[in-house]
Amino acid sequence: NSASHWQTKQIALKKLLFLALYMKNFIAAREYALLLMKEDERYEQMWNEIQDLLDLIKSKISNRKDDIILYWLDAIPYGGECDMPYLKQVMNKSVVFENAFTNIGYTNPTMRAMFLCKRDIEDRVYSITDITQENSPVLRLLKEQGYVVKAISGHFGFNFPDQCSQAAIDWMLPASVQYWNVLSDMLLDERKTLWIAHTLDAHRPFLNQRISDENYKNKRELHKLAKRGLDEQLAFYDQMICDNAVRIYMSDHGQDAIYKYHVLFCIYHKLLQPRKIEGLFSYIDFGTVLKQLLIEGNINEKKFEREYVEIGNLDYYNYD
Repeated sequence: NSASHWQTKQIALKKLLFLALYMKNFIAAREYALLLMKEDERYEQMWNEIQDLLDLIKSKISNRKDDIILYWLDAIPYGGECDMPYLKQVMNKSVVFENAFTNIGYTNPTMRAMFLCKRDIEDRVYSITDITQENSPVLRLLKEQGYVVKAISGHFGFNFPDQCSQAAIDWMLPASVQYWNVLSDMLLDERKTLWIAHTLDAHRPFLNQRISDENYKNKRELHKLAKRGLDEQLAFYDQMICDNAVRIYMSDHGQDAIYKYHVLFCIYHKLLQPRKIEGLFSYIDFGTVLKQLLIEGNINEKKFEREYVEIGNLDYYNYD
């Protein structure tokens, strides 16, 4: 905006447009295309073709059934959905677990709690590097119900069978790329699938396109902007998904010790009655909830509510 000559501004806009498309950030791409088409009508044609492609993708996957999308929103604690209007809107029509807790407030221990149904320390699963059919009741349940599991992440410190390659995925890729990978996989694979779409956009260092010379030192403001950016991508890609899918919106931990364990967890399906579950829920019982969804098509909190939940903390070496 500060460039005085259109030619100078055009060079910058073309670069930004290319980067946005490379990152599958179609929200930003449309913004830059609209600015460019003011002076060059070819960009209007370009954007119309992109929109036609997006509409075709949505149409192609519209008849999929029984998919499960697990939106793993890293580092957003319970209540952290403020500044995320789309997620708040989703929660208003979902089953919201008001008191969901992880066992240990880090990413990999949370995954182990959910898929191994065990505690990292007491059950000595902290050293497990592969989550397999043999050690995971959740994977066995999914296989029995005809599902495969695809983990779209470069951050998990272990492997799943039948997953998308993590080695080729950079751990700091933006949510737009991760969600695009889910859509691409839906087009290529017709099997019933549980996708784990793990995004780090709201995690430190809060990288987002709204960083500027004025706000880059303000961590609170950067976190707010990062959450807004993530929410926009979630809204864009979530509306592309078939309405038959089960959507799970969850987090693994908060940003600091005080809010580290109380996590965001809610489930949406068009046939589920929206409500709030007030009882205590541990991620160790994730498999119980998933089994209810797959077999009974409903959620009965009496089967998993606890009088108390156990939390723990591993010794952690900070290399900084």
